[in-house]
Amino acid sequence: MPLTDLCIELRPNLRCGNAYLQFNRQLREDGRKTRIILKEHNVHIMEDDDENNLVIRYNCFGMDIQGISIFTVSGNHLTFRFNYTKIDMDALEQNTVQVDMQPLVMACRENEEFSLICHNCGNELAESTVYKRLREFPSCIVDPSDFFCHNHGSAAESHQDVLVPPERDLFYGLNFIVVNIFKIKGVMNRGGQLYCQRCLGLVGNTVLNDKAAKLWADAVRYLPTSLDITQKRHLFQHPSVTQVMKRLLHTLWPQSLSPLCPTKNRALLFTTLPNRQQQSILIHIVDSQLRVLRRIQPNNPDLQCFFACKMYFGINRHDQQIPESVPKPWQSDHSLPQMEISPRMFQELHTQLTTNSQLVPYAWRFNTAEEKLVLNAGHASQESDDEHSDSDNGPNYSVAAASTVPVPIKMLPQTRRPPSPPVSDSN
Repeated sequence: MPLTDLCIELRPNLRCGNAYLQFNRQLREDGRKTRIILKEHNVHIMEDDDENNLVIRYNCFGMDIQGISIFTVSGNHLTFRFNYTKIDMDALEQNTVQVDMQPLVMACRENEEFSLICHNCGNELAESTVYKRLREFPSCIVDPSDFFCHNHGSAAESHQDVLVPPERDLFYGLNFIVVNIFKIKGVMNRGGQLYCQRCLGLVGNTVLNDKAAKLWADAVRYLPTSLDITQKRHLFQHPSVTQVMKRLLHTLWPQSLSPLCPTKNRALLFTTLPNRQQQSILIHIVDSQLRVLRRIQPNNPDLQCFFACKMYFGINRHDQQIPESVPKPWQSDHSLPQMEISPRMFQELHTQLTTNSQLVPYAWRFNTAEEKLVLNAGHASQESDDEHSDSDNGPNYSVAAASTVPVPIKMLPQTRRPPSPPVSDSN
């Protein structure tokens, strides 16, 4: 009975943990009996006379497991809760992998001449320019009127006009840059969506009353004038998905999340796909600093500790920013943070959350009958050492997939000929 996936949520303050196990076939087939054996503080799983699986080894972190409860078998899933009286916290801390959030810093520099090109095909999107200023753009969840202490320019000038970058300025945000619309070339504007003229890939959209272009950092690269096309570079330092997600959570909740106020731990992330269909992810953070234990190798019972984020999520397709399918309590919450993310980041996040949720038994997978948000088991992310790599396959995105150990996975390159964008009369 091979074990295909294992995740243990560890809560040292409560001296307990929850184990999620997934096997390669259905349990209880042909009348077989599944047993959990607790022997000398080691936890084993056995099905009839098959070879047992050692799930938790005592000498890993010195957990003297005393009892097991809430034992559930469903399909190919097995879950249980265990309690212990002591644990070697020093050994746990030494064997914990924690990825610190890096600051949002651009890789390019002020007064450096470079052009902006399509990451997929190398088409020039903005001509070579010496940008005098690189400035951080206000967060998408901040009202521009609250960003400035007073108005700039004439009284008739709106705050949105102030945010339009001059032709020699470049603004940047979480996973995007903003440039003056007059700097943009080599793109097609279809209903506010910007597509590369050569490969037809979606690279961004117009903002600030069509006076500026918002380009997604995972679709655009910058090319210094002195380098050739093979040396294109990522716009940001530390561009991995792990870092982007950490910054996203920090932007949504600058202060530590409190489990005592769950209504404030919610947000809506939305995107516009190349076919101009809007999709959104509703997220409800349960625990933003959850310790989880994962196997270092698939067939090795030794465990390693990671910090992970546990959440509920729901996917919606709609034509409005807040669709009817959003739970009513969320619709009435005017303080609900909403943030736009790139289609590529949306796809990656959707894939990770959906994959991670498969480890949770179906009966435990939803929060309430009304909201029906899916539980994402506490999975960790481990960054690749080569996060600055900028080959044709894109940066190395490090994600925690449904395997027995977090592994770095490369995003596949976009196809050379994606579907043509929809035709619109607007330009």
